[in-house]
Amino acid sequence: MSISEGHNSKNSVVQIHNGSGDNVATKIVYESENIEDILTPSWFKCHIESSIKNLGKRYTPELNIELEVSKNFDAICRNDSFRETVREIFHEFILKINKAKKDYLPIGTKDDIRQVDVAIGEIEGHFILLQKKEVAKVEIESIEKSVCKIKSTLTECAKKIDEYKEERREAVDYTKRSINEAWGAIYRDCA
Repeated sequence: MSISEGHNSKNSVVQIHNGSGDNVATKIVYESENIEDILTPSWFKCHIESSIKNLGKRYTPELNIELEVSKNFDAICRNDSFRETVREIFHEFILKINKAKKDYLPIGTKDDIRQVDVAIGEIEGHFILLQKKEVAKVEIESIEKSVCKIKSTLTECAKKIDEYKEERREAVDYTKRSINEAWGAIYRDCA
């Protein structure tokens, strides 16, 4: 394979293995300030096609297995797959929290609901950052702090529900179930 086939830069650092399994490689060295000019999608596609061709009958697309570790690479790259996963988790998280808030409203105080809304707003700010294609620092401690606020409020809500339980058993059980589902979303999606 020619080095010029796989990328659009004349100045690059590229290492091409011959695919035989040996540790021998052809190294062609150029200089470039921007690696994105070198490692373009077409460059990767060309190398993947070459590797598949070198594998011959040992590779078929039907036998390709998606591994769990690929999600780690998706997160590192913050690619479309990662953003979609974050979007799905965030959507489910918000649905569960909003359902618990709605069910709790007749029992709880507006201050409880306001605290949850503030925490959700903070988490939403981080979610928006994660949806952008450019890399930005994610404040994990801030997200954890917001989730802790929600946990604390849910704990207080559960206590108030237990106190209210004697008066209206049926409504309380339904509300408590919503809060438990919100807890499940926190532990499953945010842990």
